[in-house]
Amino acid sequence: MDPVIYSLDDTINDFFASHAPVTRQECDEIAASLVGRPVNPVLIQGSFSYTVIAGAQQSKIVQFRDANSDLDTQILDLAQRIHGQLVAAYTFHGRVGQSSPLTIYSMEKLPGTPYVSAQSRYYFALFFAASWKARQHIAMDAADKLHTEYRRRFERLSRDLPPRYEQNLGEVREGLPLLFASKYPMVLNHGDLSEMNILVDPSTGHITGVIDWAEAKICPFGISLWGLENVLGSMNAQGWRYHLHHHALRVQFWQTFEEAVGGISDDDRKAIQIARMAGFFLQYGFAWEDGGREPVKEGTATFMYLNAFCATGS
Repeated sequence: MDPVIYSLDDTINDFFASHAPVTRQECDEIAASLVGRPVNPVLIQGSFSYTVIAGAQQSKIVQFRDANSDLDTQILDLAQRIHGQLVAAYTFHGRVGQSSPLTIYSMEKLPGTPYVSAQSRYYFALFFAASWKARQHIAMDAADKLHTEYRRRFERLSRDLPPRYEQNLGEVREGLPLLFASKYPMVLNHGDLSEMNILVDPSTGHITGVIDWAEAKICPFGISLWGLENVLGSMNAQGWRYHLHHHALRVQFWQTFEEAVGGISDDDRKAIQIARMAGFFLQYGFAWEDGGREPVKEGTATFMYLNAFCATGS
């Protein structure tokens, strides 16, 4: 697979080409009027937003979001209540544009850099423990709808993926009801716990912020545990490589987690492993195509992750 070269200018130009007549200059002027100059784009842009750092101290973030990928302010407020200072406070500033409007938000720039290392395992465990302890109520009809959605997605993958995924996919399909049992916690799952969305103090591994909550939702605990793998390894052109001591690091993560939540049952451990594998398939088994999510195609970057975490045999 040929490497994909990321271009900041091309990414920004593509975003505004699909949101004309709103322009980058217009958005930069709005950002300057809200929090001051200078205005500089963040180095890695999201697919559905244009984000800048602005103000004399470069301490503010202004984001212009596609209306179809807007922030759920109730979810953001919930994230702040659960995770405190790890989640930036935000201010809504209305919209710009008519035919393809962008929603405008400003927020404080959280400290730290997008970097996750083995040092972060302790703080990452506490992040997940906070979600486990902050269980959320979800209406029965909403839970049933989510259960049906997951079941249909996994059925689709069973039809489309190669045989080497059958074992793990079969275990997920069989164990899926465990995630919707009354005693298993529904929690706030971030939805995109990639290394770019976790801010860390590199000298200590301490997590200083978690950003980009646009895909966060209430669903069974463990669906976003795929993010833990970023602490334990990394992807390169040859594929996924775990750190030398990743087994011990994983054990330490779960020891910290269980101590923080006051222990869990064997049934919970089984359900968590089902949720973890389900999360891998949901995260890496689908890709955006023609405005919707379609099963990922072999040979793509996303497929490399799916192959690393979900395949068995050859």
